[in-house]
Amino acid sequence: MERNLLILLLGCNLVLVVLHFLSYAFLGKPLRVFDLNAEGNVPTWWSSVQLLMTGLFLGLVALRNCRVDRMFWLLGFLAAVFVLMSMDEASGLHEKFGKLIDNVLVQRSDTIFHYTGLWFLVLGVPFVILMIWILHQLSRLLDQVPGTRLCLLLGFAVLLIGAVGIEATSNFAVSRESVKTGLESQVASFELVVILEEFFEMTGGSLLLWASFLFAIRHSSLAAAFDALKPMSRSEVVEIKKMPNVDARR
Repeated sequence: MERNLLILLLGCNLVLVVLHFLSYAFLGKPLRVFDLNAEGNVPTWWSSVQLLMTGLFLGLVALRNCRVDRMFWLLGFLAAVFVLMSMDEASGLHEKFGKLIDNVLVQRSDTIFHYTGLWFLVLGVPFVILMIWILHQLSRLLDQVPGTRLCLLLGFAVLLIGAVGIEATSNFAVSRESVKTGLESQVASFELVVILEEFFEMTGGSLLLWASFLFAIRHSSLAAAFDALKPMSRSEVVEIKKMPNVDARR
């Protein structure tokens, strides 16, 4: 089941990429509802939901064990970070903050980062350092379910490649003139960068969600709770059907 879940998540990412590409190929521009580079649409919702669920699953384990070990409070903090990342994905806060940074430090049109600005240097680098430190500090707790730390690191690395690495290359995929006129979406090389960037981000989110889900259902403190949520077996269904009907008004 666990492997099928990951395949399903990755399949959803691929479908969204294909829908973006097909709308661009046949219409000359992506439909807004499937535009990977737009906000307030299906891809944005999907990316946000994956990060939100990652935070919720990690938060469940942290809440359950907060009196067992103080380090679980740090796990709760990590869960809150993913929830904030989900909020940022849905609202584009980092882009708005990036424009503020450009106004304070230097105009993005005067730098080689004329499309993205400097946000991924000012915000991205400290954030990466913080996440690496947190995951290192949580090594002992995450290793309670073997493979969790590695999968979280892999998911974060893949997401980071898209959000920072590939997005940075978009500055070289479009000219300053196309950015100023708002016609960057008509440049084929820019669309390729967008597809790669968002696919890596969504794939990183899928890996993070998958790892956090497995961590929650396999952790000893929550295993019984998740077992109770599984579909009933055939024998349980038979026993339920044998039970007499109870008047709900009693």
